[in-house]
Amino acid sequence: MGMESFMKRLTETPAPEIDQEAFELERRYQRAFGHAVPREMLPPGISQEQIKQAVEACLMTGTDRFFEVLGVSIDPDVLY
Repeated sequence: MGMESFMKRLTETPAPEIDQEAFELERRYQRAFGHAVPREMLPPGISQEQIKQAVEACLMTGTDRFFEVLGVSIDPDVLY
């Protein structure tokens, strides 16, 4: 497949649907806590539904305990 046919297929691929509920929750989270939902630090097994539930829990309590709610611990000595 050449670059031209790749680009043609790419432009013809429909954009994925945006989960408006998750989008709005994450906007509220960012306004409340001053940073975006830290998805890049989550293990791949965490689902979108779990993320939404954790964000809702943080917003309801007014505390940014996102990782704790999900049962994720971050070890700063292992980050790379």
